[in-house]
Amino acid sequence: QSMLRVLLATTVVCALVACTFADHVNFHPDRYGDHSDFHPDRVHLVDKATFPDAPSNFIFRGNSPNVKDPSTGKISFAYDTVTQRIREVAAAEGNVTLTDFYIIDVNFENKITENQDISLENGFFTSNPDLGLEHVWPMVGDLVPPTKYPESVLKFLARNMPHWQIDKLPRNIDTIHDMLLSSRDPKGTRPVVLYVHCEAGVDRTGEFCGSYYMRWQSKSFADALDYDNHVTGRDIEKLSRNGLQWYCNYLKYGLGQDTRTCQ
Repeated sequence: QSMLRVLLATTVVCALVACTFADHVNFHPDRYGDHSDFHPDRVHLVDKATFPDAPSNFIFRGNSPNVKDPSTGKISFAYDTVTQRIREVAAAEGNVTLTDFYIIDVNFENKITENQDISLENGFFTSNPDLGLEHVWPMVGDLVPPTKYPESVLKFLARNMPHWQIDKLPRNIDTIHDMLLSSRDPKGTRPVVLYVHCEAGVDRTGEFCGSYYMRWQSKSFADALDYDNHVTGRDIEKLSRNGLQWYCNYLKYGLGQDTRTCQ
C-alpha cells in the first residue's frame, strides 16, 4: 500500500506541476496567439441525440465565444455570432435546421489566468437565464505521457485515473454524454446545445473531444488524434495530447477495452 500511495502522490505532484507550469510561466496549451476572439471556423458538430417526444440535443466544439471591440477594447460574449455559426454548422455537418435553442456553455478555462472570460460568460447567462447557463470544468492536460512509465505502473495509473487526473476525463466524458441524453430546455420546447470550448478551441478542447470520440464513437486513439490535429489547422499541444493518451489507456485498462492501441 505504501508503494501505491507513493505512485499516486508522484502523479498528483506531476499534475500540479503541469498546472503551475501552464498558469504561472505563461505557457498555456492554448497560448499560441490564435485565441483572442471567437473563430467561426473552429465550430464543429461532435454528436447529437434524438428523442421521440422531445427536441434533439447536440454537442458542438469551438473556441472562446468572446470578442473584443477593436475601437473600444471592450470584451463581450458574442451570443448572436456564436449561435448563428452553430446554426450554419448544424446545417452543413448535421443536415439539421436549428432556429431557437438553449445553450449549456461548458468552459475548460481556469479561474487563475482566464477568469475574465469565465466571468463574461457567466455574467451573460446570469442576465439571460432563458438563453442558457455555464459550467466551468478547468483542464490543463498532463505533464508526463503514459509511455514514460514502466508497463506495470502505467496500467495501475490508468486503472486509477479517476482518482488523480486534474482534468477528470473519466468523469466528465461520461457526464457530457449523460447531459446530451438527458438535458432539457427549461421551456420544454427547444433543442439543447452543449457548446464545449477552451480559449483557442484546439488543445484542451481537442483533448476532451478526442476522448469523447474514443469513448462514445469508437474512434481509435490514432484517428481521434488525427482529427484533432487537422480540424483546427494545427496539432494539439503535448500536454493535451498526453491527457488524450492517458484516457485511451484508461479505456484499455480501466474499462476493459483490451483491443485498444494507445500509441
